[in-house]
Amino acid sequence: MMSFLSFSAFAAILAIIVFRSFPLHMWEEYFQTKRSDPFDIVIGVLSARHHFEQRQSLRNTWVGYIQEQSFPLSVLVKFIIGDKECPIPAEYRTSPYACTPSNLTADAISEEVIAVLSRDSPQDQGTDIPFPSRISFRVQHPIIIHRLGVFCKDGSNGLNTSVSVTLYDNFNEEDVVQVDFLPDSKGVQVGDYLFKPIESFVLPKDFEGSIIATSLSVDVRWMSGPQKPVVMETGGNVITFLQQRKWTDVATQNDVHHSPEYSLINHPLCNFIFTIHEPEELATLEEQKRENYKEWSDKIKATETHLEEENKQYEDIIRVETLDVYDNIPVKMLLFHKWLSNSVKFRYFIKTDDDCFLNIHHIIKVLTEETFPESEVWWGNFRYNWAVPHHGKWAELDYPSESFPAFACGSGNVISEDIVHWIDSNSKYLHPYQGEDVSMAIWLAAVFPTYIDDKRWICDEECHPDMLASAEHSVQEITELWKNWTNCGNPCECKLH
Repeated sequence: MMSFLSFSAFAAILAIIVFRSFPLHMWEEYFQTKRSDPFDIVIGVLSARHHFEQRQSLRNTWVGYIQEQSFPLSVLVKFIIGDKECPIPAEYRTSPYACTPSNLTADAISEEVIAVLSRDSPQDQGTDIPFPSRISFRVQHPIIIHRLGVFCKDGSNGLNTSVSVTLYDNFNEEDVVQVDFLPDSKGVQVGDYLFKPIESFVLPKDFEGSIIATSLSVDVRWMSGPQKPVVMETGGNVITFLQQRKWTDVATQNDVHHSPEYSLINHPLCNFIFTIHEPEELATLEEQKRENYKEWSDKIKATETHLEEENKQYEDIIRVETLDVYDNIPVKMLLFHKWLSNSVKFRYFIKTDDDCFLNIHHIIKVLTEETFPESEVWWGNFRYNWAVPHHGKWAELDYPSESFPAFACGSGNVISEDIVHWIDSNSKYLHPYQGEDVSMAIWLAAVFPTYIDDKRWICDEECHPDMLASAEHSVQEITELWKNWTNCGNPCECKLH
């Protein structure tokens, strides 16, 4: 009797300790998995809350095949989604990839807006410092750029050099328009800037660009001066100024030191003047804000109900504690690794996406018939010396290097159990970078696993008969690939007579 009570007390204490480590909904999914049943392979499929059709297309094809067939290795498949939806409708966000409100207003609906305004201040003294030569911004509502400008400390009389100012498309990496300021063609002075008109360009919502000042002469003294506070004007938040890369020398463009985010003591060398395009649409958007938020809230509730019904039927969804937006994918994967490490006994983990085709038959064949490492292994199609992008959807502003460590593309890759446990154990020290693939590369650089580079893990939508995975497919394409494979053993084509 005493031993029974001791065991019960110990079990109760242990349950309380462990229970506090996980949210309730994660424990529900934990018990669905039956931790006592080991699996050779766990497949985690990154998905989004509203991707009902994508998940079902996989259940109807290769995921369903896994559940129906008898393999030499046991396989568990889980879809990974964020626990909560962004409460902000897409049209009111600063980016389609994040969950930050744009706070649009119609304050400057009929005005010309000067992006940079100088302020007089006692701080306008002291040692000369380099001025930023680039302003980067994202458009939240369409604008028209009318003029480009250059800073001149002493007005038009102070411009004794030649300067080029360019509107640059960050995403396409190309110049849009350029204007030159010359000693004999200085433009019109407005405040501390000289401006010249350009052909009017309409920049659409989500356009990401930069205004760049470049010296056309060897004299770069004009590119530095005492600190001078400024106000960055957004025209009622129709544009958002973006953080500069943290280690760019603003005078030489060489990557040598930290350059902080825009602040009131950073006086850029370039400037621009813009107006709001289609101001009536902006006014309507502001007027309908409450209605649009209500409509979006109703959609979130409907999605939640649908998700609960879906998981009740299939019991194959893991909801991790984060907002379900693109920028949070590395966090989703980090949290899933924690769940997996503490919830399932397994040997290998395969990561893929819900737009990917996996040839699980070929994958299992490799894991069983070939000499394959049991530990410290990362198997995938690796990208080497991949340049760190500074702009656009995949912009990485936190990683201080020109290129990423080798990383496996996201269509599909395999890591061993010990690596998952290492990620779990060190999760509080692991910074989530822009994407889950490059985040894994940076994290695992400390582990230096055995890299198995296999081009059969195709990174895009290409198709090869012996491929292990391919990506970026529609629901219809997944179905077609699967039909081809089941009927002819070749996902790329099937000619039945």
